[in-house]
Amino acid sequence: MKIKLSLLIITLFLLSINTYSQEDAFFEDKPSHFKNSAFIGALGNVESLLSINYERFFYFSKNDWIKYYFRTGFGFNENEYGGSHNYKLAFELNSLIGKRRHFLDAGLGYTPVLNMRESQSYHTKNINKGYFYYFYTIRMGYRFHVTDNSYFGISYLLTYRPDSAFNSNLIPVSSFGFRFGMYF
Repeated sequence: MKIKLSLLIITLFLLSINTYSQEDAFFEDKPSHFKNSAFIGALGNVESLLSINYERFFYFSKNDWIKYYFRTGFGFNENEYGGSHNYKLAFELNSLIGKRRHFLDAGLGYTPVLNMRESQSYHTKNINKGYFYYFYTIRMGYRFHVTDNSYFGISYLLTYRPDSAFNSNLIPVSSFGFRFGMYF
């Protein structure tokens, strides 16, 4: 009985060492040339509580430690200026700098916003009237590859947005965002 238990412990020990070393070798040797990513963003992305996003990667050489990507995302929230809803569609050009599992995430973006607000008509029916505004975003963050096809990220966003619903003066607003995504 003691011999079987000893063999089981030694086998488990050797398997765990082998698994760990294969995982490190995978991330060292493979350049991770994924082409697409989809993620759910929370808080900072498109200034919504939750957003749905897509990323498309571009490579200029096989062993780049800088990866470039285009991101687009959709989110909506209650309007902070007194209307019903804001619908936001973000566009960003970003880069991932690093290798293996750890990346610096940096980029610039533009987000148009359609604000739908309700107003009363002569017949006391609610009619949606919308207006459009936009904001610019500077992103700086960290992305960690949990596995070879999933990741977690945190970003600091500096957003330049209008200071009121009908004013074009842009003011800086800071926020943090989180993302959980998959590569495919």
